[in-house]
This record gives sequence, structure tokens and C-alpha cells, in this order.
Amino acid sequence: MRILDRASFQKECLLSAASIFDKKTISRVRAELVKSQDMFTMRNITSIRDDPVHARAGRKCILLRPEIKHNDKMTWSETTTRLANQGDIDVIPFKLHLNYDHWSAHDILTAVLPKDLHDEIPTGFNAVGHVAHFNLRDKYLPYKTIIAQVTLTKNPPIETVINKTETVDESHSAHNPFRTLDYEVLAGPANLDVELKEAGCTFRFDFGRVFWNSRLQADHTRMVEMFEPDTAVCDVMAGVGPFAVPAGKEGVFVWANDLNPYCFEGLKDAVELNKVGKFVKSFCEDGHEFIRSAARRLLEERHVAKVPMKMSRTEALQRRKETSLSVVNGVRSEKSPPASLFKTVHAPPTFDHFVMNLPASAIEFLPSFIGIYANHEHLFKTKESAAKTESRSASTSTIPETTNAQQKRRLPMIHCYCFGPKSQVSGETNGDSSTGPMNGHVETGESSTTQPDTHLQTNSNPITPTHAQIPTSNHQPPTPSSISSNDDILPDQTLIARRISAQLGTEIYPDDDDVNIRQVRLVAPNKWEYCASFRLPAEVAFRKPGGGRRQSR
Repeated sequence: MRILDRASFQKECLLSAASIFDKKTISRVRAELVKSQDMFTMRNITSIRDDPVHARAGRKCILLRPEIKHNDKMTWSETTTRLANQGDIDVIPFKLHLNYDHWSAHDILTAVLPKDLHDEIPTGFNAVGHVAHFNLRDKYLPYKTIIAQVTLTKNPPIETVINKTETVDESHSAHNPFRTLDYEVLAGPANLDVELKEAGCTFRFDFGRVFWNSRLQADHTRMVEMFEPDTAVCDVMAGVGPFAVPAGKEGVFVWANDLNPYCFEGLKDAVELNKVGKFVKSFCEDGHEFIRSAARRLLEERHVAKVPMKMSRTEALQRRKETSLSVVNGVRSEKSPPASLFKTVHAPPTFDHFVMNLPASAIEFLPSFIGIYANHEHLFKTKESAAKTESRSASTSTIPETTNAQQKRRLPMIHCYCFGPKSQVSGETNGDSSTGPMNGHVETGESSTTQPDTHLQTNSNPITPTHAQIPTSNHQPPTPSSISSNDDILPDQTLIARRISAQLGTEIYPDDDDVNIRQVRLVAPNKWEYCASFRLPAEVAFRKPGGGRRQSR
């Protein structure tokens, strides 16, 4: 079957049922049959029905599992026998009519697809608003139409079904620099203007012109939770704002940028729609230039935000009294709200985090950080300045005083997304643990299910449709020339650290302080997406033009 025919999924099932003599005992009898697992259960099936034999008497019956035969007491359970002997029930025959609506998407596709395609029934998809986005493997393409039709009928929120026709790497080329989706519409109208919610925020965009993956929601949340209120974040490849907008809601100052004009428009819309304009600024610039210009402009500007103060319920009631209407000379007037209802938050002079979520090429943007804070060393607390401050405090007083050096800021954390091979080491890492540098939210790639279907289940054999017949490496100073084909056999963390080091001109090691290289998701059978987080080395941030390469150890 290549085109959906709902009539093919009609079926008459011969069951038995427990006819209830007294309606007052239905709840008790049902509870006992559930406890003994004698009641028939199936998705979209009501177990309590009108008694077909005694319909005029208004009696009810409870469907029993297929193994129980009304005319063979040897198949009755102890509970069923006891209820019948004490006059609570009578076991009667019952014809159950099943149609297309009773089967799950998995049941339908299992029935129509050849048996050699049953290893990965394609019921999982990426739900983006009203759009179901598939990435069907080649062997399922001959059945793409019926897969889409079943998906459309079994998932009411879905109105349009599409299939990706290129991989992200293939589409990230000169003719498609924004990694937008090349797709074909399999079912429903060709309307990809979606609206969705994530992390309590609303986003609206054209899915055909904007990159979005709903399976990354856990990673988005994980990243935002790293940001502290009143800090500053530079989101270099922001898209429509899955990091920036939720962070802005938490009182984080975010400079969000994307070169794709459609992403930029979606980002501006999300900022306005979610009322985070006091904290999130939108830009549409080249990422290489934006890294440097954003750092410079944040230093020059003194951005502030006036936000409501958080207060207890008692304090809120008191404030309400202070701002209530009063009567003066018979005229009602409203008191001006006290200034203490709001507080002024100042953006810091430097960024605390840089996020670069462009896995195909984000590592190539790292040279833009070289010398980003040259001639501004006085703003930061480095290991050398901290050591001098500690020595000076120890020599002048037994109780160290707060000094300017102690108030200096730390260099920013860089969060760089990238792709890497699935080596034997990474393939053995499940990513479910909560500790260790490789840990993180790991997804199972294209076969994972964003909106899973509940499979048909019964207490015994399932009733099928009639159509169913039918290790740590040694630290070696990396250079661009040292990254060769031998790197394919290195642990993934070391390989990624070497790639980063080659771009920065200084060594980054997976076991360094403030370095965390974690798996994000499996995007293909032999390819992972990673997020490499590390603190920008002082030698890179303060390097003067023409400065040479220097090892960190």
C-alpha cells in the first residue's frame, strides 16, 4: 500500500465480556478485574460497554482479555470464576468492531510497510509548530506519501508534513549560506509560517528560511541556566533567539546577532513579543566582525535597564496601598508610584559568555577573539593579578581588604558548537551521567521521536489490523600541520581541543580548568554534535597585533 486506504483497517474481534447484573457493583467489579488483569485494555477503546444481550434492561458489561472464552470456563481466571459464582457477573460473547481510528501510527505503518523495513518504523519527527519535519532514510522514500498521510491523521496539531532533502552540511554552501532547510511537502498545505513555545517564550518564523531544531530544547535550557542575572552574553549566531530570549527573561543582558535577515526579523519579533527589549539587543552582522565590534561597543556604552523589584506578598500589598486612589477635596486622584518599585540594573563592561551555535563552522570564527581585549588588561582578573593581590594583602594586614584587583572581571567563557566523528570512545559514552567532561544531553539522532505514539498494547497478544496480514592522550603542542589523518583515532575531546588550539594559536587541553567538551546529540550514525566550553585564555585576549604563538603549559 502506497496510498492510505482507511477501509483496509476494519476488523471484527470476537471477545468475551462480563455482564454486570447490578449497576451499583460496576466500580467494584471493574476494580477487581483490573487488579487481576482480566479487563481488556487498548488505546482508544472504552472497556465498559452496553450489554448487547440485555440492552433493553440497560445493563452494562466490561470487556475481558482475548484469552478468556465465554464458553470455556477452563480459560476463566480465579477472579472471573468467583465473580460469576457469587452472581455479580455473567460471561457473555462480545463482538468488538475496530477501525482506522483505533490504531496508532506505529500499528498502521507496521501493517503497510514491508517486513524488511520494520527495524525502524518512521513514526518519530521533529515538531516545529504545526509542521512535522521528517528526515527519512532512502529506504523509506518510496513510502513517503503514506507515512505523511498517517502522520497527519494521527497527530491533530500537525497540519503540514515535510521531508528534508539535503543534509545540513550539504546545504551550508555558497548557494545556501544560512543553513536553511531544503525540503519537500509530503502532506498538507505548503505553509511553514510557524508559531511555537519554548522555555516559556513564543517564537514566530518561516521554518523554510530559518534553522530550528526542537530536539535541542534541553541543550538550550542547559546553556541558559549557566547565565547569571545582570551578566552579559554575546550570542554570535543567535538564530531567532532560543538562547537570547529566555536569557533576557532571566535578567541577562544579551547582544544577539545573526547574519540571516529572516532570523534577524524573527529575533526582533521574539524580543518584542516576549517583552525582553530592556535586556536583549538584536543585530544582523557578519559574525567575525560582530565578535570584535560587540566587545568594543559594550565597553563604550553604559547600557542600563529599569526593572520592577521583586518583593514578597506583604510588601506588594503595602506598595498597592501606597499607589491606591485617594480622595482630595472630593476629587479622586491617583498617587504616583514610588520610585522604589523599580531598580536600575547596569550592564557590565565586558561579556561573561560568548555563544557560537553554528556547528558546521563556528570553530573558524575563533581567530576573531585574538586581541579582543588588547590594551584593556586592567579590566580583568588574571592569575598574575590575583597572585599579586593575594601577596600584597598578606603583607599589609592579616584581614585582607577589598581591592580594585579583587573587583576585576574574569575573562569570558566561550561556548563553541561543532561536529566531530563518532569514535569508539564517544560511541561508548551514553551522556546520561551528571559528571565528567563528556557529559551532556545526548539525543539519538534522526530516529528519535519528538512526539512519540503510544503503541497498541493489550494484556495478552495484540490484536492486529486485517491489513497486517498483509583513553587520555599525551599533551602535545598542536599546530595546524599536526592535525592530520591520525587525529581520526584520537579521543574526540582531544581532537576538538586541537582544532580549537590551532585557531587560537595557544594550547587548550580537555582537562584544563574551565574546559568542558560535551556531547550534545548524535546527528548521524558516525557524527556527533559537541559543545566545547572554555575560558578565553589571557594570552589570546590580550595579544597585540603581530604577537606570536605561545604554549599555555
